[in-house]
Amino acid sequence: MTNRAKNERITSPTGVASWPYLTEPDTQFDVDGKYKITLLIPVEDGGNDFVGMLEERHAHHYDQYCADKGEALKKSDLPVKVITDDDGIQQYQVKFSLKAKGERNGKKWEQRPMLFDAGMKPITGPALDGLNVGSGSTCRVGFEICPYYTGMIGMGLSLRLKAVQIIDLVSYESAGAGFDFEASDGYTTSDATEASLDF
Repeated sequence: MTNRAKNERITSPTGVASWPYLTEPDTQFDVDGKYKITLLIPVEDGGNDFVGMLEERHAHHYDQYCADKGEALKKSDLPVKVITDDDGIQQYQVKFSLKAKGERNGKKWEQRPMLFDAGMKPITGPALDGLNVGSGSTCRVGFEICPYYTGMIGMGLSLRLKAVQIIDLVSYESAGAGFDFEASDGYTTSDATEASLDF
């Protein structure tokens, strides 16, 4: 296999996050966990140019792999889908992920994406511990293009999540769990704290 340059680093257009796992990995289907985010990018607002660039990179790496193998290979789909929202607006649904931990050559390793606020200040320490990034947050994603090939899937590109700039935060708590709750008089968490002190 021909030696290739280090994985290319790219920044996405601004989009809206869907089911992000940025502070804790998702372990539902992978015991080692994956950090991930699906970004919704409007087709007519930078989406076409961005996905067109990914398609160009895919074609370039595909040609390289075919040349190395000396045959035409199967080509897998990009981690991109076109969806239409309730207002009839088309968006690209782009998936990024990063394996949280693993083992290589007998050595265990862990990693996580870097997170930045709107002003590009790194989110660390207590701010990171209390961060809860929910669906609806406006973000940009920094990622690496990682070409791969398997006999079953074919030659494809994975988009390896490396960093996220959180421009407009929507936390799970403030999202109301997806229901139309409104603030009312009555039970509050402060009431619960005071009551617990009586036991």
